[in-house]
Amino acid sequence: MNEYAWLVDRIRSNIKTGMEIDKAADKALDDMPDDYELKGQLMAHKAEVVGMWINEYNEEETLQMVKEEGIKIGEQRDRQEADNLFAALIKKLTSLGKSEDIIKIADDSAFREKLYIQYGLKKNI
Repeated sequence: MNEYAWLVDRIRSNIKTGMEIDKAADKALDDMPDDYELKGQLMAHKAEVVGMWINEYNEEETLQMVKEEGIKIGEQRDRQEADNLFAALIKKLTSLGKSEDIIKIADDSAFREKLYIQYGLKKNI
């Protein structure tokens, strides 16, 4: 287990220095101390080991990109919902002839929240 942990650490260190994942894994295997029991097995299957690391690294990178994209989509949806809510409140206040309140909601978020609830645009949580 310590030998594998050493290998993982070395590959990650190599990547941090700017190496491509395949070169980082290849170098880590070459640098592995000769007395490590895993070295013989890993070197015998070096191409498979390096390939495994490339796939794992790409999977981590892909998962991170998907996560970031999901956050962006959520933020965009939240902004769109907020814009729609604000527009609905302005329409309501306009229909009631409350131009002073329209001006006030632009700067007073607490007042705006109160009116959202008052006019049934948002539930009181």
